[in-house]
Amino acid sequence: MDTPQGIHFATIDVGSNAVRLMIASVKLFNEELFIKKMNLVRLPIRLGEDVFNDGEIHKAKRKAIVHAMKGFRSIMKAYEVEGYMACATSAFRDASNGGEIIKEIKESTGIKLEIINGKQEASYIFEAGLQEKLHKKHNYLYVDVGGGSTELTLLIDGKRKMAESFQIGTVRFLQGKVKKEEWQRLFEWLDENASGEVIDGVIGSGGNISKLQKLSTGKRREYLSRTDLDKIYKNLKELSYEERMVKFFLKHDRADVIVPAAEIFLRIMNHLDAEEILVPRLGLTDGLLVHLINDYLEKMKSSK
Repeated sequence: MDTPQGIHFATIDVGSNAVRLMIASVKLFNEELFIKKMNLVRLPIRLGEDVFNDGEIHKAKRKAIVHAMKGFRSIMKAYEVEGYMACATSAFRDASNGGEIIKEIKESTGIKLEIINGKQEASYIFEAGLQEKLHKKHNYLYVDVGGGSTELTLLIDGKRKMAESFQIGTVRFLQGKVKKEEWQRLFEWLDENASGEVIDGVIGSGGNISKLQKLSTGKRREYLSRTDLDKIYKNLKELSYEERMVKFFLKHDRADVIVPAAEIFLRIMNHLDAEEILVPRLGLTDGLLVHLINDYLEKMKSSK
């Protein structure tokens, strides 16, 4: 069944550093699928600031996240979305009152927010069409650096072999909550699972690596060399928080986390001796959208 006027879907990503809503229009015409992003809202609600210090989301940010969800619900109603997915990641996973807040969000907005683990997060992002950008005979390490955690996925011959989540994230880094033992666990995982396998490339995901790539090259290229990443990292690190915002036109909630993000990527690349990183500009909201569309198409087929 063709849908030339378009059907709207919404995806919500509740991360440790920000909350995002994406609205997309999907058209099916002559068995060809057309997808257009209509709206993207990003709110700098840093839940990880509370959680990684005190283990819970405090009153102010709890109020902010509920208000955000009410606003998202209004936007979704205005677009008359056919379906949505809302997922929360590291901060909600670690928050002692996460379940309580999810219940409040459901009661006050009707939005069902699901807490997903690191492997699920990586799986959704992989669904976003990442495999289409990769050589089928090459092996890759997929690295997604978030505010609360870093997800590593080993891709062998274009297929996911294994994945692991580590409590190493940009907000957690800023709070001084990344343990040396966790870094050791990450490097041991790489040594154990990447040894004997030739890693042809590293793939970077997340808003920070996309911004680092743009700051480094000035263009939206898909690859960023380790040399260029190290150079922009050192330039940013030498500047104060305020200087980064002015000199590089960074938003306040990007100017601080971008430095630890660069360091996390560099440590992993240095350990693997990787010379460059692919930056496909795909995130959790993209993966959730593809998942929604596939589910909708399956329902359409079964209803015929």
